[in-house]
Amino acid sequence: MYGVEHPEQFIQFEEQVHLDHTSFIDGTIPATHVLIEQKGLGKDLNKPIKQSDGALLTPFEQAKRYILELPVSKHPRWVVTCNFSTFYVYDMERTRGEPEIIQLENLEQEYYRLQFLVDAGNEHLKREMEVSIAYSMPGL
Repeated sequence: MYGVEHPEQFIQFEEQVHLDHTSFIDGTIPATHVLIEQKGLGKDLNKPIKQSDGALLTPFEQAKRYILELPVSKHPRWVVTCNFSTFYVYDMERTRGEPEIIQLENLEQEYYRLQFLVDAGNEHLKREMEVSIAYSMPGL
């Protein structure tokens, strides 16, 4: 996958996070500052889902709740929510928080949009960072 020889060493699954109860982050990629929140096939990524503590949160809100409980050094740059057919990619540098949306059926043409998962120094990421900076600092 994207040149990663041992993905099991690259991605950390089920990292514990302590809220009022112990919960688990589905996946993190520490090297590229990514947090992944996976939902079942067909789940609406915009719709709140009942959590184990009874809270109703969208997958992105759930990810943000986890982030608040992580040390700052472990905060992600990117949050990916996915339901096995659609990827929502949130750039946490963007203040408005609208996701980039990638459909699995289009992945063959749009795979480059997920390059940030493995390469913190790639040109796509650099371009996204420039856009994010310009977007968050109008007038520059």
